[in-house]
Amino acid sequence: MAAAGLLASGGTGVDQAARRPFVAALVLLGVTDLWFGVLPNLGTTDLTGDETLLPWIAARYVVGVLFVLAGAEWPRWSTARLVTVSLLALVAIEVVIVTGPSPALPTVIGADGFPQPTPVQRAFEIVPMALFGLGAFLAERLYRRDEQPLERWLSWALIIGVFTQLHEAIFPSGLGPVITSADLLRAVTALVLLAGVVRQLARLRADRVRALDVSQADLRELREVSSRLQDYVEREASFRSVVTHELSTPVMTISAYGHLLQRGGDAPARQRAVDGIVTEARRLRTLIDRMDDLKEMEDTALSVDLRPVAIAPLLDEAGSFGRALAGEHAVHVSSEDRTLPLDPVRISQVLRNLITNAVRHAPVGTPIVLEGRARDGTYVIRVADRGPGVGVHAEELFEKYRRGQDDAEGTGLGLWVVRQIVNAHGGTVAFERPTDTGARVRVVLPLQESVEENR
Repeated sequence: MAAAGLLASGGTGVDQAARRPFVAALVLLGVTDLWFGVLPNLGTTDLTGDETLLPWIAARYVVGVLFVLAGAEWPRWSTARLVTVSLLALVAIEVVIVTGPSPALPTVIGADGFPQPTPVQRAFEIVPMALFGLGAFLAERLYRRDEQPLERWLSWALIIGVFTQLHEAIFPSGLGPVITSADLLRAVTALVLLAGVVRQLARLRADRVRALDVSQADLRELREVSSRLQDYVEREASFRSVVTHELSTPVMTISAYGHLLQRGGDAPARQRAVDGIVTEARRLRTLIDRMDDLKEMEDTALSVDLRPVAIAPLLDEAGSFGRALAGEHAVHVSSEDRTLPLDPVRISQVLRNLITNAVRHAPVGTPIVLEGRARDGTYVIRVADRGPGVGVHAEELFEKYRRGQDDAEGTGLGLWVVRQIVNAHGGTVAFERPTDTGARVRVVLPLQESVEENR
């Protein structure tokens, strides 16, 4: 009955619909042993041995059939329905026994005091034995298919049941008051069934623990994949922002020179505008060809193509670029010419980004100063404006996507790109000091080729 309760609770992990006949068989075993065996011996009922023997044997028939049905996984009735049908069958047998003629099947007591089986009684015991044997075979077949411990233990229990029935056929004892070896075999059968259910529960617990471990491992792997995918999406979005920022500068310059041509002016001014458009178009072409470097800027340190370059022309060009921007700023260039190991396209990006930043924040018409001086084995470039300054958190402006409080138009990438390029040259870039009357950015580049390692 305990095994039936554990199975009926649904906690063993087996297919409940297929195992309901097994539960019904266990319930029927418990009920018939209690009603036809335990209670008469306790004197709580008026049933005699003759009145309990045939119902008890009939119960073995029904139980054997239920065990066979459990092994065959049919029918998939509810447990209550199976138990009800089985009990009704037993009641019908009891009614036939009580109301019909006496079957005269009591055992004959021999001279030695032990019951002697009759041929009819032996025949009655053989059929349940065959049913238990068939149930054991079907249960073993289920075990080989599903590898559920319950099927293996059920098979063993039914094999013991076969020997129990064989014992009853040879040495019939019915359900008398004396405990016999057949009773011990039935007790072993019950213990084996209970052990099988307990083993099934242990197996289920172990399977659930393993499934939980697998689920947690899958969840961790899913999180890692999701994190990598999210990182990839973020890097791709950041890369698009960098490309947009870098390509917008020459496009903006070409647009400014185009406006100068529309306004007309003398021949030298028009020629400067045309030269500027050609130069910016060439620069734009170079940036497009170096898109892989922009991608590299997102993933690792930026590579640069260093070669000896005069710095003064780059500063002058940056000054012209600033004067062409909107805002009517006078860009004053003061430079000391030196030849440095530079990537001219990249350093031009640095100067233009700094000039663009100064023009964006400085009041209209205010001057911007761009100067370059050699100092102690380095070349120092300063860009100063008369804007609102950068405050005490100036260093944070070199981080990606960080903008000043008054910067409504910037992308937060200009100064970050500047630092990436300057670092690739072996230099440094920083705001010199916070001020309320303007900002001053200092770029320090090495004069010697000690930066070869940064190529």
